[in-house]
Amino acid sequence: MMTTAAQQKLRVSREGISLLEVIISIGVISIGLLGVLSVLPLAGRRVVQGSIEDGKSMQGQAWTDEFQTRGYADPNSWVTSAGAALPPGGTPTPVLIDPHHVAVRRALGTPVDFPFTDRDNDISTNEAPFSIPRISVRNSLTGPPLDLMAANLIFTSQNDLVFSQPADTKLPPVQEMYDAVISNRRMSAGHFSWMAMIVPLDSSGKDWRLSVVVFHDRDPDMSLDASPANDDGLKTLSNERVATVSNFMGNAGIGGGPMEIRSTDKASVKVKKGDWVLLSSGGAPTSFHQWYRVADTDPDPVNTAGVFTREVLLEGADWPSPGIGTTSMTMVKGVVGVYESTFRLETNSLFH
Repeated sequence: MMTTAAQQKLRVSREGISLLEVIISIGVISIGLLGVLSVLPLAGRRVVQGSIEDGKSMQGQAWTDEFQTRGYADPNSWVTSAGAALPPGGTPTPVLIDPHHVAVRRALGTPVDFPFTDRDNDISTNEAPFSIPRISVRNSLTGPPLDLMAANLIFTSQNDLVFSQPADTKLPPVQEMYDAVISNRRMSAGHFSWMAMIVPLDSSGKDWRLSVVVFHDRDPDMSLDASPANDDGLKTLSNERVATVSNFMGNAGIGGGPMEIRSTDKASVKVKKGDWVLLSSGGAPTSFHQWYRVADTDPDPVNTAGVFTREVLLEGADWPSPGIGTTSMTMVKGVVGVYESTFRLETNSLFH
């Protein structure tokens, strides 16, 4: 049997942990901390995405109502970039109400229709995209188009308010205000903005589809031209790009569905999951325009003798004209949502 002294020595030797056990414990904790740290960037992105989803949903529905409330369903309120009224009568045609863009480009002296595209990038003149008049609205019953300040006030969100934290962190955040020139109005970050596409549903011009297109952090300069291609053959993306739909892959446009797009410009086929795109096609008796959400894409485009192709999967309404004319796909940078409804033009209008 052990003596009392031997038992005490054994108990003393077992107190605490060894250096090896400390090293192993540190390793286990480090692995756990690395796992937590790797999740933080993803969690941050998810928070931002959630904020954008909430903002676009709230603003998109509100702006759909505001379109009617402000009388923009009356073509008498529409005005071209040159300040002229739209001609009455004739075949109803789609228009894009984009006062912010019109105000910026008017100041530069270069108003353009939608979509802007560099025709040198088109595979052939037969595949050039269809053009939609880009117009503004009047600042009064018979006035000129909205200036940039008025366009920002009406077509930019005023709900994402700006707060600053005082130097004393114990004090609550302080809401920022514009200066007295703007009547001490609350300052907004203006992350969300919108434009409205109006498309006739038939040749009678009675029923129209309103598409409220919501942007997040739209380019305030409204730059359109792409920079020269880099070593990878990819241009800096312009705000509006166009590719040709070269194959509906046997789906006939049901629910959007799979399709192949192509362009001689690699940047024009750069599209990712979650983007919003516009399909456009022309033919008798009218043209077709419909927004879709990108459900999936090929990871990389295929380059065949300088022509870039990519397969994409769209989700949305059935595409009505997969065999009529040439279908083009327009990608607009910054679009995060599209909200659609049908309406009738104001009855006192002579537009149609």
